[in-house]
Amino acid sequence: MAITYQAIEDAIRSRFNTQITKAQFITTIFDNQDKEPPTQGKWIRFTITPGETEQVEFGTKKRFRHFGIATAQIFDEIGKGTKVISVLINAINTSGIFRSVSVGGVVYRTPSVLRIGRVANWYQVNVNIPYYSDDVEA
Repeated sequence: MAITYQAIEDAIRSRFNTQITKAQFITTIFDNQDKEPPTQGKWIRFTITPGETEQVEFGTKKRFRHFGIATAQIFDEIGKGTKVISVLINAINTSGIFRSVSVGGVVYRTPSVLRIGRVANWYQVNVNIPYYSDDVEA
């Protein structure tokens, strides 16, 4: 089954929107969305970065594996502590949500957390979600 980059991104974005944005009641700004971040409170910028493609199967049916990283940049106001951010990290890094699970043709591997710290008036932590999706040519 041939899968496009757009289909991969749509699957990832839809899952994040359902499992995190709506479930956690948080403002999320997705790639190239004409939306300003809030001036206070928690929010997330969510980006999807496609990576390399490898041919992983040869023969009459060729299989190509598309790798990438989805990044949830979590922001909260300076001076609020890290409890709210920790709750969001745990929600994203839960098994069955974005950790070691295959959903909609996308395989999510183990996320990693990177503390960025202060950025202007925000405290930022990134959660990087590695993923891959296979494309089979007949």
